[in-house]
Amino acid sequence: MWLVPPLVLLPRAIKKIPNANAGMWIKLALTHFGLFVLSNALAVGIYKGVDTICNGNASDSEASKDSESYAEAEADAMGDNDDTAKPGLMERQSFAYSPGQKDSLTTLLGKAEGKEEQDELIEEAEADAATLKRRKQMKLIRFWSAVSVVFYAGAGAGVIDSTNPALTTTSITALTIGMGMDSKVKKVLHPLLFTAFVSAIAVVIVEKIKRHGRRDISAQDWTDLLVEFTPAAGGTPSNDRFIAAGKLFSLLLGPSCTALAFRIFAQQKTLGKALPAVLASSVLTSLISLFASPAIGRVVGLPAELNGVLAHRSVTSALAIPSAEQCGASPELTVAAVLITGLYGASGNWVLEWLGIGRPGNRTGGDENDPSTSFSARGAVVGTASHSIGTASLLGDSENKAAGIASVSMLTAGIAHAVACAIPSVPEALRNIAGMS
Repeated sequence: MWLVPPLVLLPRAIKKIPNANAGMWIKLALTHFGLFVLSNALAVGIYKGVDTICNGNASDSEASKDSESYAEAEADAMGDNDDTAKPGLMERQSFAYSPGQKDSLTTLLGKAEGKEEQDELIEEAEADAATLKRRKQMKLIRFWSAVSVVFYAGAGAGVIDSTNPALTTTSITALTIGMGMDSKVKKVLHPLLFTAFVSAIAVVIVEKIKRHGRRDISAQDWTDLLVEFTPAAGGTPSNDRFIAAGKLFSLLLGPSCTALAFRIFAQQKTLGKALPAVLASSVLTSLISLFASPAIGRVVGLPAELNGVLAHRSVTSALAIPSAEQCGASPELTVAAVLITGLYGASGNWVLEWLGIGRPGNRTGGDENDPSTSFSARGAVVGTASHSIGTASLLGDSENKAAGIASVSMLTAGIAHAVACAIPSVPEALRNIAGMS
């Protein structure tokens, strides 16, 4: 939710970009995607090189063990029926396939007679799980919608002397709707983008109504109204006793950064021999990208403001926002760049396949005896180049081990980026490279 305020203010930030036209946006999109592919390629190259130096041929056996352990886990989840193994089933075995049924899916499959009956059970279990998930989402949507209506009614009747509670619950309602969208839709329209869009519309409508006929607080255009979502960003001072929605959500940034440390600690056992390669690929790719991205943007002729933003595009937002502020880049544009990079990663599995980072066990064409197809390599590259959204896509594809590695590489890349930006001479150097000075 702390990503919503800068996204709401994004239209205002875009209006400040000089000479913005269709040609510039096309050039930016092509440059951004090109930098994404280059980051992936760089991470793959560094990982393979360090892995070969540190482990030599040992990686072959590790990759093979990864593939074998994955296959065994899937077989166990199917009740040792190897011929009916289905990827990702082990993650779905904990729910009952019908209301009131106590047995897990694994137990039911063990009792089934024949492959056809097993397939029917799997289909029923998946349909039932999807139905239960939709019901929970609809309950959440109805609850927050009702709360929003109450707050809007209270504000309109004068019972509540502020619209901030209503705007806050509107954003939460939008997020619950966005999280319930189809996975294919979410790869194009991220729930946070949908939430920011709905929140921005709500702010504009509310402020238009409040300012109707009052010249003393009139706005020049609709983008000026957006700052009322986060008054600290330049909104008009007020004595409102309710905290603004954007300010409330922004308070979550600090705890989110602190919580990232727990993810690193939780993956100690998963790393194993891959630790040197994971650290090297994430740290070096992050630092090279930090300086190379604005330089490439300047070479292709992008505005200085956008060049500065590109420097922070591949770092998780919790660390990209403060780094961008230190370097004089727009936090709003930075969040947009980070989200787009993540969406590339969530839907860019073909890039990994093209670079030779296939899924272990030949699930999508990878050679199980090639160290580049191990979970560690795949996770390290995704976490480094696609941060949290790419990591979440691995979980969605039932690649839990790779996602664990990705969370570590994502955080080490972000920490290296943040530490570099905290060095006094680096922000000035980045501004010079981007053409901002």
